[in-house]
Amino acid sequence: MHVPKHLNLEEEYKNAHHNQPPTTLMIRNIPNRYTQRELITELEDLGFAGSFNFLYLPLDKGTMANVGYAFVNFLESCWADRCVAVFQNYCFRRHRRHSRKVAAVSVAHIQGLEAFLLLLICRLPSFFPSPPLPSQ
Repeated sequence: MHVPKHLNLEEEYKNAHHNQPPTTLMIRNIPNRYTQRELITELEDLGFAGSFNFLYLPLDKGTMANVGYAFVNFLESCWADRCVAVFQNYCFRRHRRHSRKVAAVSVAHIQGLEAFLLLLICRLPSFFPSPPLPSQ
């Protein structure tokens, strides 16, 4: 997946979505040892349980460690706003001995559950195996 590094994603989002409040965020600087379950637990421990319907934490296929960022889609924009407030400059609780990374949060360049799932289906076919061929 390509993540633009030199764009103001919040400004790009505003231009494309005509002032609809964002619900999908990108959380950066996640320690590489974090698993998806650990990140979900941390979000839930911070009061976000039941507020999001999608979390994608990409993995490096060689090391099977996460690549340092995640996308989270919240059910309502007020939860996304709260996440920005909580996670901007947040020090992750787990794996502190190995990493002292500080989180950064931005509006994702893809917004909404449906749009993100469509992107994953189109760009990551290896995650969605083809149906088996009929045996002969």
